[in-house]
Amino acid sequence: MITAHLLVEERVDFRPRLQRLLDDPSLEWDPIDPEKDVLDIDTSDVGALVDAFTTERRDSVQWLGTLEAMQLQAVKTHPRFGDMHAGELLGAWIAHDALHLRQFARRLHELAVRDAAPWNVDYAGEW
Repeated sequence: MITAHLLVEERVDFRPRLQRLLDDPSLEWDPIDPEKDVLDIDTSDVGALVDAFTTERRDSVQWLGTLEAMQLQAVKTHPRFGDMHAGELLGAWIAHDALHLRQFARRLHELAVRDAAPWNVDYAGEW
């Protein structure tokens, strides 16, 4: 489900919102409900899900490569967070990825501990 969430966020949150902020900060952002939107994603084929995310992310990275540093000064007033610069939204996008990478790492560790049983994995180091 984490990969499906990242796909949804890529499609409806960070890139579209940053694009809209840079195009016209006075325009409202489309409402989003990432938790609900994830339910509309077919998670039965993990490979296809990863491919879809990879395609979306590649498009985002290509678009981000076209931006000028000065554009990151663009600002929009967010109803909850107040004035939000494009650079802050970009930073939040990166931090969001890091939060989910931490989830992936935690899950991989849990699986390693489970699969190693009955053996102890303390030699790996502290979590």
